Amino acid sequence: MEPHCNRKVDESRLVALEKLRADAWKLALLAEDEAELVQQLLDTAGPVLGCESIAYMPYGQRRDSVVVQQQWRADRQSIGLGEIVPGWIFTRYLGKPYAQLSFDQAPSWLKPALKLFENKYSPRSSLVIPYGDPHHPEGYIALNHNTSSKTYTIEEIGVCIELADIIRLRSSQLRKQAALREQQERLDLALLGTDLGVWDWDVQTGKMLFNQHWAGMLGYTPAEIEPHVRSWQNRIHPDDAPTVQAMLANHLQGRTPTTYQTEHRLRSKCGQWKWVLDTGKVVACDTQGNPVRMTGTHQDITNRKEAEGLLQLQRDLILALGATSDSSEAFRQVLAAAFQIEGIDCGGGYLVDMRTGALNLIAHEGLSPQFIANATHYPADAPETKLIMAGQPVYKSYHAIAQPDKEKNREGLRALAVIPVLHNGQVIAALNLSSHTQDVIAPNTRYALEVIGAQIGVVIARIKAEAARQESLQNLQTLFDTVSDFLFILDAGGDIVNINPAVQQRLGYSAEELLGMNVLAVHPPERREEAGNIVAAMLAGERSFCPVPLVTKTGQFIPVETKVVKGQWSGQPGLFGLSRDITERLQSEAVLLEREQLLHALFSQALDGFFFMMLDEPVRWDATVDKDAVLDYALKCQRITRINAAMLEQYGATEEQFIGKTPDAFFAHDRAQGRATWRQLFDDGRLHIETDERKFDGTRMWVEGDYVCLYDSEGRITGHFGIQRDVTQRKQAAVALQESYRQLETTLAELRTTQQQLLQQERLAAVGQIAAGIAHDFNNILTCILSYTELLQLSPETPEALQADLETIKASSQRAAHLVRQLLDFSRKTIRHLQQLKLDTFARETVSFLARVIPEHIQITLTIAPGDYLIEADPTQMQQIITNLAVNARDAMPNGGELRIRLARIVCKGDIYCAVCHQPITGEWVQLHITDTGSGIPTDILPRIFEPFFTTKDVGKGVGLGLSQVYGIVKQQRGHTAVESRAGKGTTFTIYLPPSAAKEMPAATEPTHITKGQGETILLVEDEPSVLAVTTAMLKQLGYQVRVASNGLEAVAQFDVYQDEVALVLSDMMMPDMDGAALFHHLKAKTPQIKMIIMSGYPLGETGAALLQQGVVAWFEKPIPFGQLSDTVSKALSGRKGRWG
Repeated sequence: MEPHCNRKVDESRLVALEKLRADAWKLALLAEDEAELVQQLLDTAGPVLGCESIAYMPYGQRRDSVVVQQQWRADRQSIGLGEIVPGWIFTRYLGKPYAQLSFDQAPSWLKPALKLFENKYSPRSSLVIPYGDPHHPEGYIALNHNTSSKTYTIEEIGVCIELADIIRLRSSQLRKQAALREQQERLDLALLGTDLGVWDWDVQTGKMLFNQHWAGMLGYTPAEIEPHVRSWQNRIHPDDAPTVQAMLANHLQGRTPTTYQTEHRLRSKCGQWKWVLDTGKVVACDTQGNPVRMTGTHQDITNRKEAEGLLQLQRDLILALGATSDSSEAFRQVLAAAFQIEGIDCGGGYLVDMRTGALNLIAHEGLSPQFIANATHYPADAPETKLIMAGQPVYKSYHAIAQPDKEKNREGLRALAVIPVLHNGQVIAALNLSSHTQDVIAPNTRYALEVIGAQIGVVIARIKAEAARQESLQNLQTLFDTVSDFLFILDAGGDIVNINPAVQQRLGYSAEELLGMNVLAVHPPERREEAGNIVAAMLAGERSFCPVPLVTKTGQFIPVETKVVKGQWSGQPGLFGLSRDITERLQSEAVLLEREQLLHALFSQALDGFFFMMLDEPVRWDATVDKDAVLDYALKCQRITRINAAMLEQYGATEEQFIGKTPDAFFAHDRAQGRATWRQLFDDGRLHIETDERKFDGTRMWVEGDYVCLYDSEGRITGHFGIQRDVTQRKQAAVALQESYRQLETTLAELRTTQQQLLQQERLAAVGQIAAGIAHDFNNILTCILSYTELLQLSPETPEALQADLETIKASSQRAAHLVRQLLDFSRKTIRHLQQLKLDTFARETVSFLARVIPEHIQITLTIAPGDYLIEADPTQMQQIITNLAVNARDAMPNGGELRIRLARIVCKGDIYCAVCHQPITGEWVQLHITDTGSGIPTDILPRIFEPFFTTKDVGKGVGLGLSQVYGIVKQQRGHTAVESRAGKGTTFTIYLPPSAAKEMPAATEPTHITKGQGETILLVEDEPSVLAVTTAMLKQLGYQVRVASNGLEAVAQFDVYQDEVALVLSDMMMPDMDGAALFHHLKAKTPQIKMIIMSGYPLGETGAALLQQGVVAWFEKPIPFGQLSDTVSKALSGRKGRWG
């Protein structure tokens, strides 16, 4: 099919075509998108060209088909978008500007292809115009007719071809622009990732374009940068500008044809300098070869340059500090390095005084003398010191952290950096840097300063270590030169390598003589082998020292103790030997040994007790200490460390019992008195005292002692040394002498006075002895009176008229005997015998007794309420209770008054409390009240009245045992004691005693039946002739044979002769030479079955009770009633034992 065209065109058609051409170019110039351009051209051309549709059909990717992408259509019968037409249909027309097809006249080879569209579209004709390379078109523009065939004119075909060219050219241009835009975007992204700023310079006009990153790296926005080359030139650092201009000129002149590249600084918006790597290249020249356009980049290399500068600064600083051995010089080097950092222009270095914690300025630069005068020293508690010792760098304005100071404020400091210098985590120094020009220390500068601070820390530590090493070496050298011991440095073979001056001076050799000599040569020849073996053993850890002496050049021996250890000397293995002269020690040991021997002899041979008592730790005793606390410590922590045999004998103890004991173990007196004694010893340093102490078996003894404090070199008390002797016998002799003197002053006739004295508890022991002696003599007298009276009553020769008189004498004698028994009770010669006691009857008897000893100006009244007053008690102890309380009442009423004694039965409900145990009193009780109208007891001492030895009486008038005895006896009775007292009103003591639960036993009566003997022989032993005579008479009256002896020894002699006939021994207890007890033991040893009765002027006491347990048949209390004598002797002879009187 050949192209067909109509050549006839009217003028209007030409005008329309020309307008279409103009519109097409206009649209092409305005179009920014290829698809938009094609669509607009098709929409514009379709109506003008008169076709039913225009289709834009580019080739597919494989060029085997064309695709309808854009079209203009006048009706709906045009080919649809996206429809595919086989590409081979148009291959016949390649190379041709156009093809005008008529489907009716289509060749046979084309019809099969056209039939693809015939059913749906029924195309009639089409004008196909290729676009792009005619030989390899990119696609076609097809003007289609579906209803009729159309033939186009040459002008119309020309316009269509021109439309195809417009599409081709503009599409190509748009694709290139799109590619350029994409390439630019990719370039921008790449530049953004590489921190590059781009510039484009018109060399001829000076115009220079900068991208956003170029402006941003200097802190600007693109709008703030003038698009001219001077925007770059004016920001170049003055020091860098000449070099930059020269290198740029070389490139523009072709001397560096490849690229232009420099490193220089640009001023940023904030005034800081930025380092950039400036790289560029001429990219366009004019016809004469002159550069007209140059492009390039700026890369921010500030961090790299600062890092390089910091590394160089570190290298230079390390080299400088490596040669520094002075801290001040080291700080000056650091300050010089810091001043190379931009903005830092002054500062100082401080060292920490490790002893006080203060800061001391040792170097400074750039500061005025006035400022330095106020900043050379900061104490440990200063704010500046605390800030540094916190250990963290501080970057602030100087005025924000500085203390108010006019001189410092005049300095004009602005930004301040405080950098603590640490070593091993400890602040050892500080680097303070500042700026007169900058308000802020930049972050990169901070890092640099901290790196410098770290350098100085290592150096200062090294300098201090070196100084310490030098000081140590100097000290070692001084020690080496001045030590008085012998110091040998030996090689491995024992040859002397070095010695200290003491070796030369003491041994008498020169250094030349000693060096190289074997060390064994300065030992005695006969002991050198021994010394070598000992040294080997020391090196093996088997010996601690060598005792072989050294020998001087003149042959004198020096006793030494030598220690040898391995070591290094001048890098070689060797031995260190240290020999110490022990001459003085040996002499001291000899003296100490002699002293120890002397002390041992003194300790072992002395008759007095010697001891050392040492403190666990020394104590001070002066105004600076709490002396009460020291005393507490001394009483607990001062222990016996050494003691002699004499003192062990004094206390009846072994050494093991004594060693380690504290003072508390020996106090017999109260603790307050003990503290006072120790205080006096510590105050005076020595003490002489007589005091009573306890033996280890609990008995008391009197000692006289001299004690001396021991002190250490600092004046502290370490303990004390004591010498003490047992003066118990002397004290007892003194007491006995005093007692004898009192006995001489007391007449037997002053019975009333004696009874009064017996009522005083304070003198009870002394008066008891007197009373016992009086009672014994009285009993002997009464024995004679009573016994002769009874004999007269029994005698048939006695007139009846005398019987009444004899009975009166007998009754009077018995009352006298009862009185004597009361005296003996006070002498405490009896043991405690609980028995049923009617307290009302007993109270009446006791009050009668008290009436004779209480002064007449004190009225005694006894009130007994109705009731049963039977109790279980010891009569003697009950008499002591009443008497002690009555005596206290008497003493409380020196001017007279009333003593009221009252008995009652009471039931307590817990509303009354014991005065001592403070427990409530409940239940049924026998109540004894003793009330006086005296001065009363003060409230403050009322709680202490029952304490032993507590008394408010004057010296010599009481020892404070009366009330404590009352309390003790009542407690034994399972009773309670209460007391009420008001000042000026008197005192009432109330005793609560438990009533007896048993029925009242009938009272013992004297036997009335007289039992006669069968002529048995009785050995009668009595030292009192009158008693001996009357007792002999009584026994004979009873029908017994009597052999008599006036003492124990005579009795033994009699028994040895008549033991076969003696059936019973009746002996007095108290006799000279051999008393009754001794006689019993002697006779029982010879004749175990001996029967013996003892008679005594004393009641049965502990001794008598013991004798009864050992075999004595009975115990008589003088005077002996005739009936009791008869009954007891008869029962003894019949074999019954016991006390029947």
